[in-house]
Amino acid sequence: MTETLLREHARFWQEVLAAGPTRAFPVRPADDQPHELRQMLPEGLPAAATGRPHGLHLLVCGALVALLHRYTHAESVVIGQGAPIGGGVDGTGPDHLIPLRCAVFGTDTFTEVVNRIRTAVFDSYAHQNFDIGVLGQTVPYQVAIRVEGLHTEPAPHPVPLLLDIAATGELTLRATGIGEDIAARLLRHLTTLLEQVLADPGLVLTEVDLLTEADMRLLERSNDTARPAGPHRTVPAMFAHAVAAHPDAPALLSPDGALTYRELDERTDSLAAAILEQGAERVAVVAERSPGLVIAVLAVLKAGAAYVPVDPSLPAERIDFVLRDSGASMVLRGDTEVPDRPLPAVTVRPEDQAYVIYTSGSTGEPKGVVVEHRSLLNLLAGTQRAYPLGPGDVILHKTSISFDVSVWELFGWLPGGGALALLPPGAEGDPDAIIDAVERYEVTVLDLVPQLLGALGDVVVARNAAGRMRTLRLVSTGSDELAADHVHRFRKAFPRTRLVNFYGPTEATVQVTHFPVGDDADERVPIGGPLDNTRLYVMDRLLRPQAVGAPGELCVAGDSLARGYLNRPGRTRESFVPAPSVGEARVYRTGDLCRRLDDGTLEFLGRIDQQIKVRGHRVEPGEIEHRLRSCPGVEDAVVVATGRSADDRRLVAYVTGTTAADPDDVLRRLREVLPAYMVPAAVHRLATFPVTVSGKVDRARLAAGPQRESGGVRP
Repeated sequence: MTETLLREHARFWQEVLAAGPTRAFPVRPADDQPHELRQMLPEGLPAAATGRPHGLHLLVCGALVALLHRYTHAESVVIGQGAPIGGGVDGTGPDHLIPLRCAVFGTDTFTEVVNRIRTAVFDSYAHQNFDIGVLGQTVPYQVAIRVEGLHTEPAPHPVPLLLDIAATGELTLRATGIGEDIAARLLRHLTTLLEQVLADPGLVLTEVDLLTEADMRLLERSNDTARPAGPHRTVPAMFAHAVAAHPDAPALLSPDGALTYRELDERTDSLAAAILEQGAERVAVVAERSPGLVIAVLAVLKAGAAYVPVDPSLPAERIDFVLRDSGASMVLRGDTEVPDRPLPAVTVRPEDQAYVIYTSGSTGEPKGVVVEHRSLLNLLAGTQRAYPLGPGDVILHKTSISFDVSVWELFGWLPGGGALALLPPGAEGDPDAIIDAVERYEVTVLDLVPQLLGALGDVVVARNAAGRMRTLRLVSTGSDELAADHVHRFRKAFPRTRLVNFYGPTEATVQVTHFPVGDDADERVPIGGPLDNTRLYVMDRLLRPQAVGAPGELCVAGDSLARGYLNRPGRTRESFVPAPSVGEARVYRTGDLCRRLDDGTLEFLGRIDQQIKVRGHRVEPGEIEHRLRSCPGVEDAVVVATGRSADDRRLVAYVTGTTAADPDDVLRRLREVLPAYMVPAAVHRLATFPVTVSGKVDRARLAAGPQRESGGVRP
């Protein structure tokens, strides 16, 4: 073989392998025992293939590529194919399997995919006499196809999944490292897809309905979460019951000392009476973590009003916006002193608003989410049933009240009659301060974002401090993607502490899923299944349920849903919509990409839109971009997240303009109007933004690293 031909072969395979691996299924060592599944292909397939092995190969390859696209959303799919008989293969793949790469898009018809497959097959055969092993690439596929009469017989189980198609139309699926449930699902969906595209080859891939009866049964079982409402339907009713049951038990623990349930009740009564006299509908609580903050929140709810939590460390302009937009007629600073006075009878209903919490907004302004008592009480009852707390439990309140996780911390101790301990202000990210607080207050329950979960484990091991945290029995995490690395670092310090992965948007009341995390965490930890009276659907863009394994937008229904966005009826209608395909009058579209696994649990895959999670905080780049465009010298702006993992993720801004914008001045202006977690770590100036083939800003390219401008790269 000439040097020129070798270079041509190498260039071809480098382009094929550049797509990266198509990983549609988890490979687990526990499933290493080989197993086989057999079934007949659809009756019309041999006729459509005109009785030729090559035609059969093209049709099944096309269906498999279309299916893997549905499973992964990848627009370039790589599978393996058998080497042609008499082809003279020179070690092209493992045991003579050849990689086959095909571009595929949801807007393609099946005919278009098969035509693309045909070209790819002939191209790959033309370059088969080349050992791709010399390129140093791993096998870029999990699934391969071999057709009797067309391909040579590969060695046993060279890939996790091998589809062996006999001339009779019988398909044998040989699996190694892939669970039998996943293999059976692949066969089920492949057959379903083939039946539909054979009946209509012009069918667009997004219109193929993969949903089977088995999928629907799993969906129904997973969403069988209906439970009777708890005995208390509002926070004041729950608190009154706890006071009556445990009047002299400690309720609130802080450096200032302890307050019993009776003392906390008396102090909140006096403040609630003062609020009631003002007739306030919504009351802003602008306070650092302190006993006064907790008293203010409970007093607002006792008075039948809704509290609007505001972290005083936020920029003054943002605080002013929240106060104006929420229509709060009172502001409590956490140190309000009122004379003792009796609280008149107040009627608080489940449908009354309990709080309005503000989240980042894609249009440039934060938006207030209105949550009612019934949704909050459903959360408390559901978590209490799944992870019961009792009178001896102590929850550590460590999250800023501007974030919804603080809601569970502030009230999660009430159902079981436990206590709430307060971490000093400003110590949220300090593992040593958390260790001190756990030891001092004998904390049993703690919530940590994944990044802090791993960091705390590291510090505890380094300080040999596990004994100081011996009371800790339950740790919850969420607000960002939980990785196996976080779990392993945590487990080194806390091998016996129960760990739960929660997931939930603010619009569905803090958390809607839960997953008990074991010791053998996979690369991606599931977010689990729904809590009580909550139903979860993975749906396509037309709000039709997706098949098991196929990604889609996660939509939430049930008692956990918020009322909507304050003063934004249009935005509420966009996000809270009917879903008649599953019989739901109202679901919340989370914008999160998920898929349902074969055991019914859910796996988080990222965002459908541009929203970003940074250190557990939900960030809309549009809000930051809006602020950037108001800076001198900035005409347009794009904000992306960089970093290979959630632990090193940071925001970076790219700006354009006819005059040079000073990065330091831009960042100073942003700090004046945005919370610290929304201020980019760097600002880079570009002449123009890179764009994709469709003309849109190439955010992926920007996220890959600083882009060069005329005059260099800005630091």
